[in-house]
Amino acid sequence: MSGYFQTDLLVVTARFMLIVEAKHLKGELSINESGQLLQRVDGVTEVYGNPLVQAEIQRYQLEKLLQRHGFDHPPIYTCAAFTHDKAILNIPDPPHNLMTSQRLFEYYQMLYRSNRAQLSRAEVTKLAVFLKDQHTPLDCDVMADFGVRAEWLAQGVPCECCDGGMMRYHYTKWICGACGCVEAEAHWRGLRAFAVIFRTMWVTNKQARAFLGIRSRSTCQRLLASLPMEGERSTARYCLEGLFR
Repeated sequence: MSGYFQTDLLVVTARFMLIVEAKHLKGELSINESGQLLQRVDGVTEVYGNPLVQAEIQRYQLEKLLQRHGFDHPPIYTCAAFTHDKAILNIPDPPHNLMTSQRLFEYYQMLYRSNRAQLSRAEVTKLAVFLKDQHTPLDCDVMADFGVRAEWLAQGVPCECCDGGMMRYHYTKWICGACGCVEAEAHWRGLRAFAVIFRTMWVTNKQARAFLGIRSRSTCQRLLASLPMEGERSTARYCLEGLFR
């Protein structure tokens, strides 16, 4: 098994640790007899791996990592949370650790009441610092890995309401041409995608216009105005790091 593993969210406390496997899926969600996660949207069914199994694998890998480095730790729990506000769980008698994101705090409180403190504040800090130091950002060249050319990319921002349409900027809002969904700040999502796809934390007005599908330089400048900037006029570029905090 690889020495690297990924978790969506890891909570570290003196009483327990919690691995959260997050799934942003909408529609009717169920689990079949084989343990597969099924998503049904508009009559179409998609099949995914069981998120609880994925979380258990992450727990095993985390326990081995802490054991390898000589760390004592409180019990490690896992859960899977569906974060889409249009997710419908159709699972009779679901496991207690399978839930919508609205129940996460309730689950956290239950774990807090059920466990006593096993680490001091200093030990929790030491453990958290160690885990942060172990973090390795994913180095993935999306364009090269999938053989995609920049001119093939669709302009605009993918719509999260219909998972298919592209949003275009019109006056002061983003509008999906497929479903009519409206957003005020979809450009931030688009610029995060730009940073990941092109592996850069800087964007110029020209690059942002081309990627987001905005014709007007002044309109794009207004949208970028709140970002840290260096340079002037045609050499100006904007820092995207704050969009990932």
